[in-house]
Amino acid sequence: MSNPAPAPNPRGRRAKVEPWYTSSLESISPAARAIFEEYSGIPSDQVIPHIKAVREKAWDIYTYPCIGQFRFLDLSISQHPAYARILSIMTETKKDSEDDDAADPITKPPPSPKLLLDLGCCFAQDIRKLIVDGVPSQNTYACDLNSAFINLGYELFQDEHKLRTKFFITDIFNDETLQGPEFWAQVEGKMNIVYAGSFLHLFDWEKQCIVVEKIVRLTRAGRGSLVCGRQVGNERAGVYSSGADGGGGGGTGAGAAGVWRHDVASFERMWEVVGRRTGSEWKVDATLDEGRGWIVKEEEGKVGEDNGGNPKPKEGESERGMPEGTRRLRFTVERIR
Repeated sequence: MSNPAPAPNPRGRRAKVEPWYTSSLESISPAARAIFEEYSGIPSDQVIPHIKAVREKAWDIYTYPCIGQFRFLDLSISQHPAYARILSIMTETKKDSEDDDAADPITKPPPSPKLLLDLGCCFAQDIRKLIVDGVPSQNTYACDLNSAFINLGYELFQDEHKLRTKFFITDIFNDETLQGPEFWAQVEGKMNIVYAGSFLHLFDWEKQCIVVEKIVRLTRAGRGSLVCGRQVGNERAGVYSSGADGGGGGGTGAGAAGVWRHDVASFERMWEVVGRRTGSEWKVDATLDEGRGWIVKEEEGKVGEDNGGNPKPKEGESERGMPEGTRRLRFTVERIR
């Protein structure tokens, strides 16, 4: 089916003076550079200009902080505490298949592939990192509301000719619109891992519960499925103003009124509620930490000095206009039954 038209930038060109827009990009991590040079085949001296050019196109579509601050280059899945476990699960079938090359296929059928979905994938930069680290791309799935970000992902990584990830344009709150029917027909109950980076925090409590119920539907029944990710949290759980778009990540930007920020106890409680609703049980491992760009920076002397010349935050706000107590919440949730 044809892709829907991209949503316009709601704040227009003036958004480039906002505190979560960084105009310069002087260097990138060795891990990110390896992807662009070795996987994408972009010459070394063209990598940064190429990234900046694609970022500008994305910023004109929607002003997510992760785009404005180049945080998509963090390759956040690779920084997750469970990344080694994710890689082990996702490459297990590949290793098993190599070991079984000489086995009789009649007496020993091939193992089932392990499947991963990137929910609210934006450019699907985390998918590319997984592939570079050995995950078969045909075992990866990704979805986003906006087709333009998926298309820009192909442009960013120059891999439309070889990438076998299955992409879907979906609205997580409406299974019947866009490519929703095809998406659910292909993925429901089949995912070993769902990665939700910078996604849940876009919504209020009840909408987050609805999204988590959908995540439960995506995972394989029984013990062992994983849900991993990160999002904006707060030391004091509660409803906060969403600011521009809920603090940075792919997705719908649908938190216009107020969004729910979890602490660890609140996040655990949400999974208990969803477990009762869905008849499933989950073990939650979550932490709040002081991740880059997520916390108050005043003690480092950077408030008002390292945010593109924008005014200092108001009292009770952090460097990027975040409420006091803002922290990064990282989580691994394992299905028990």
